[in-house]
Amino acid sequence: MASVIHPPSFPSTSPPDPTQNGQPSVPPPGLRTQTLKHLVQSSVYPFNELADEYFYNVSKTDAQAVHAWAKRAGTVIAGSIVYVAPGKDPKFFADVYEFLSPSKDDGERAREEVRGLCVPGVGSSVLGAVGLARDVCIARGIPVAGVVAGYGLRELLNEAVGGALYFRETNQLEFALENTRRGLSSLVAGLGLLPMIETVDSLGGGPTIQSVKALLRDGRLPHLEFLVGHSKGNMVLSGALGELFCEKAPITQLDQVTIVLLSAICALPKVGKKQVQIIGALDPLGWANSRLGVAHKVVLNAAHHLNKEIPLYLDAVAELKAI
Repeated sequence: MASVIHPPSFPSTSPPDPTQNGQPSVPPPGLRTQTLKHLVQSSVYPFNELADEYFYNVSKTDAQAVHAWAKRAGTVIAGSIVYVAPGKDPKFFADVYEFLSPSKDDGERAREEVRGLCVPGVGSSVLGAVGLARDVCIARGIPVAGVVAGYGLRELLNEAVGGALYFRETNQLEFALENTRRGLSSLVAGLGLLPMIETVDSLGGGPTIQSVKALLRDGRLPHLEFLVGHSKGNMVLSGALGELFCEKAPITQLDQVTIVLLSAICALPKVGKKQVQIIGALDPLGWANSRLGVAHKVVLNAAHHLNKEIPLYLDAVAELKAI
C-alpha cells in the first residue's frame, strides 16, 4: 500500500511558498507523504549505526549531533536531509520540503550555500549521510547536503544481496527503457498520463529518490558543484538523473556539476560537466553491482568502505581532492 504521491508542484525556479492567504499551506504532494512501508520502518526500527560506523568516517562530534537530533525527532525517515559545512556541526531537516522552504531560515540559507549533494550507500542511516557529506566537505572545502538513504544495519544484508543479484541488470534495463520511453512521452503527455508514469517511477525508488529529484531541478540548489554517491547511493543518483532526463525536467544547471560515483559503476545519462566513477580493486560488492562497460578508475588495494580506521579503505577525500 502507498499513499498517492504526485510530482512536486512548486515552481522549479524557487522553493515553495509556505503560506497561502496568511495561513500555513499543506506541503506540496510528493515531498512529505511516504509509503506505508517507510512509515512503519522509521517507527518500528530506529536506525542502527553499526553499518555506518564500518563504511564511513564519522567524528564523535557529528555522531553526538546525529543522536541528539534523532532523539528530538523521534523518527528519522529515509529522504530526510542533513547539511554539513566546514567547521560547523551538522544541521538536520525532516524532509526536502522543510529544507527548501523559505519559512525555515536555516533551510533557506543552507540551500543557497550548498555546493555539494551526496547519497550514501548500503545500510546507511542518517549517520552515514553525515559521514559521506563530511568527507565531501573536507575534500572540497564546501557546504554539502546529504540525503538519508535508509535505516541502518538491518537493511544491509537484503540490500547487499539484492543488489548483487539485481542492481546491475536493473540499472542497464532501466536505462534502455528510459530511452525507449522518451519516444513515447509525447503520446502519453497528450493523454495526460506522463505525471502518473513519473510518479510510479519515483515510488519504486522510495522517498530517497523523490528527495534527490526534487533537489536537482533548476533553482533548488543554485550553486551546486558536486554530486557524489557511494555504493547503492549511485543507483539512486542514476535513477533520479535518468528519470529527470527522460522527463525533460529543468536540469540545465547540472551542466556545471561534476558527478562522482564511488564503489559501484552505473549507467548515467549525458548530464553534468564531468562524470567520474571510482571503484576499489578489492571490492566484490561494488563489482557485483557494476556496469563494466562504463569508463571508470580502479584504485588498487581498496575495498568497499571509506572508513580510514579500517585497512583497505577507499580514500574518498583523496580521490575527490584529485578531481
